[in-house]
Amino acid sequence: MPVSVETENGETVASDCVFALDAKPRPTMLYLDKAFRVFQDIFSGRDDDSGPRESYTLVEGMPSVSYGQDYSFTPWVRVLDTTDTAAIARDLMLVPLVADDHPALARGITWKAEDITNFLRTAAQFMSDRAAAGDGVVYTIR
Repeated sequence: MPVSVETENGETVASDCVFALDAKPRPTMLYLDKAFRVFQDIFSGRDDDSGPRESYTLVEGMPSVSYGQDYSFTPWVRVLDTTDTAAIARDLMLVPLVADDHPALARGITWKAEDITNFLRTAAQFMSDRAAAGDGVVYTIR
């Protein structure tokens, strides 16, 4: 349910984001779910030995897991500056659509090409919007 909050400059905004309760607007979030692993494969160039694309920086990393007495994990967190955001946005527009027979779709969680293509389009739009706004991005893999 959207809530109305007043920002620091006196504007009233509606948001369904729980973080809006502190009256500070937040940018849109990109949520890739577990598809980040498929993107790691696609963007890394692993299947054609081409080397990592600029967009690999968006999904690079892995949480660290501790299997000791107190099972826990530490998320991977990275800050991408405005230069990174712009480079990734440009590169995402050049990533070819994923075909059903792409090797990355057969590893781990099985994905349909259509689903990965939708995530790719969403990521490209998100990063383009951030780049156009001159924003950097903070991302986490949990």
